[in-house]
Amino acid sequence: TRVNTGDGRVEGIEFNYVQQLAFLPGRWRGLGTMANWTVLTSAGDYNGLVPALPFKNYLVGLRPRSGNAGLTYDYGRWDLRLMWNFASSYLISLDVSDPSSSEIIGGREQWDFFMRFRLSRPVSVFLDVINLAQDNRARFRGLYRADRQTQTNVFPRSISAGVQVRF
Repeated sequence: TRVNTGDGRVEGIEFNYVQQLAFLPGRWRGLGTMANWTVLTSAGDYNGLVPALPFKNYLVGLRPRSGNAGLTYDYGRWDLRLMWNFASSYLISLDVSDPSSSEIIGGREQWDFFMRFRLSRPVSVFLDVINLAQDNRARFRGLYRADRQTQTNVFPRSISAGVQVRF
């Protein structure tokens, strides 16, 4: 059941940068770079159920900071990408009886690698490696503290490989 939980406000800004380095000579012209960063602030009144929360940016499910950066290489039959992703900690569920016991997903940084090789126009082989360093993301109740890193959910490395055919 969905419940109207009062008024909320979200404000923010996003920066985005993408550049293909086509001015480079020869095979180097396939290099590219990208980056984006988002900063959000939020506030809500939860219909007066929670008088004061002990943390900022407290709308459920809202990540206050997130960003990506990466290097790409797309030349000839090759398409390679090394990507970095960041997401700050955020509130996932609010305990209105004791806000300091609310559930929070901790921040994370993650590296991913994607490779495609075009055998022909419709056929490619690929290898995707998600979470190269096997970084973990904490999920816990209460305020975010460094000592709660032991309450960690492991997000293991994921490797996918195969053949892609487009019709």
